Amino acid sequence: MIFLYAFFAVVVWGSFHITQAPYPGEDGFVWYGAREIFMSAAVPMRDFQSYFPGRYYWIAGFFSTLGEGLKEMRIGCCAFQFLALVAALFIFSRVSRTF
Repeated sequence: MIFLYAFFAVVVWGSFHITQAPYPGEDGFVWYGAREIFMSAAVPMRDFQSYFPGRYYWIAGFFSTLGEGLKEMRIGCCAFQFLALVAALFIFSRVSRTF
């Protein structure tokens, strides 16, 4: 049940985020950092605005399977959010037995 809640939340949010691009400037930073890792296997010199640990490496992994576009980057971010949301809901369900 936790997977369904997380999947539904990420699909609803992701469908808007992937097509509408609410913050294209921030996406450019992430896209540049992930492409640097994917293309040249180098750590970006300016680890700017890295709110999530390992985000550049995670997205670079998605680049190797899906491609190097902005939509692929956003799909990688949505997959990361899905895993984080599943972990948070699992912890919440363990703490609160009424969930």
